Amino acid sequence: MKQTWISLLAGVLLAHWTQAEIPRAHIPAAAKWVVDIKVDQFKKTDLGKFFLGQMAKNSSGLAELKKELQFDPHTDLDRITMFGFSKEPDESIVLIKGKFKHDHLQAKLKQNEKYEARKAGSHTFHSWVDDAKRGGGPSHGCFYAKNIVLMGGNGNLLETAVKVLDGKAASLKTQPGLPHPPLPKRPTFITIAANLDELEEGGDGPGAAVLQNVQTLTFAAGQAQQNLWAQVGIIPDNAEAGKKIRDTLAGFLALAGLAEAEDPRMQQITQLVKATKVEFKNGHVILSLDFPMAKLLDTLKAEQ
Repeated sequence: MKQTWISLLAGVLLAHWTQAEIPRAHIPAAAKWVVDIKVDQFKKTDLGKFFLGQMAKNSSGLAELKKELQFDPHTDLDRITMFGFSKEPDESIVLIKGKFKHDHLQAKLKQNEKYEARKAGSHTFHSWVDDAKRGGGPSHGCFYAKNIVLMGGNGNLLETAVKVLDGKAASLKTQPGLPHPPLPKRPTFITIAANLDELEEGGDGPGAAVLQNVQTLTFAAGQAQQNLWAQVGIIPDNAEAGKKIRDTLAGFLALAGLAEAEDPRMQQITQLVKATKVEFKNGHVILSLDFPMAKLLDTLKAEQ
């Protein structure tokens, strides 16, 4: 259902620190959703510094990861771009930019009992079976370049992604797709775009009727000066549907803003709601938020 994609937008809280953008030249033209994260710049933000501090306090799992893979997410991870061709997990690809020790990683892969490798053109494609993978089936990967690794659950789709990087298959840049409302030119944590029309069929539960009138949904968030900002952009089926979506969201925000609570956490949520604006502009529904980053960090620290 389309509600699952709302959950995706709400749940991913990593970041990049340039104006919101989608790296269209790196993504196959048939992609139906994209999540783009610049981790190297996330570390420079107030939110990034807070989370890095929390990770340092709970570093036992990271220490094991660094030892096993000789890869430190704190220093070696630069960017993550995820995209998919449907709602199925195995039809998605993860493109990771960072500092990798290829020889060590390949040696670890070869220890897998069901490891296989095959050449296709100038690239080597690896496959292995991870017993912990939900649904079973092999995983696939390619060390595309010194600083680029791709992984996915479908070998054919992985090859397509590599061909796009080689310039031998259509990308979202050469064959425009995944239309979305204009993204803000502001320092940005994360950019997401999803074509809900092609990802889902029908739906039920609260909000389903509204979501069924949405073609494309985007989400971007970041830090501008001392404020957290966020924007949700919606392309509706038509102007009438767009105005109805705007009115529905405005009514929800007005009602939620009236809520009174003694719990400080709920008070912060109420303040966030009150700081959110909704409008119908140039055929798009836009939800926008500006909120002091210090207040958000105070709330997160209070949860410790």
